[in-house]
Amino acid sequence: MLRTSSFVALAAFSAKPRVEPQYHLTAENTHNRFSQTIPPVLTVASGAVVEVFTKEASDEQLTVESTTADVGKVDFDPIHLLTGPIAVEGARSGDVLKMTLHEIEVGECGWAGVFPGFGWLADEFPEPYLKTFRIAPGAKEVRFSDGVTLPLKPFPGVVGVERANFSIGDTHASRATARSAARRSKRRCGSSWSWS
Repeated sequence: MLRTSSFVALAAFSAKPRVEPQYHLTAENTHNRFSQTIPPVLTVASGAVVEVFTKEASDEQLTVESTTADVGKVDFDPIHLLTGPIAVEGARSGDVLKMTLHEIEVGECGWAGVFPGFGWLADEFPEPYLKTFRIAPGAKEVRFSDGVTLPLKPFPGVVGVERANFSIGDTHASRATARSAARRSKRRCGSSWSWS
């Protein structure tokens, strides 16, 4: 049985009618690693609609009141919390699983930060920085600074399917390898998500 470690059945600003979920997972059903040792918190049939509530990436160590001084206090052990795992009945190793993200609702606040020694641009930006945002319900952009607004383009973060006999200690451990590969290839780095 394959398990998805984070499945968000929640496409932002969509005019399509809401798809009603059959299952709900709270943000309390979280972990931060891909591992077969973590038992599923939910088992669903193929085609099931699951509403998933997720936690903010720092596990609420950073809030809208946080400042740049708080960046150095962040404990990386709980970073990148995943909701799940969710098992799909009948799925086997080697199967392809299709997932549809029907809607993503953003929370009431967010942040962008620079953590010394961490991330794709760690060498370029060695000093800590933190910018927090309040996000109004239904907002399509946030104010970054005077004259600068950023469009809200929600994405699921980390979504994965566990392979048989596979485990990594946490969801950010593999970034150094990915960063190294990206630098060797000299390609632009970034995220691109396409869900059908």
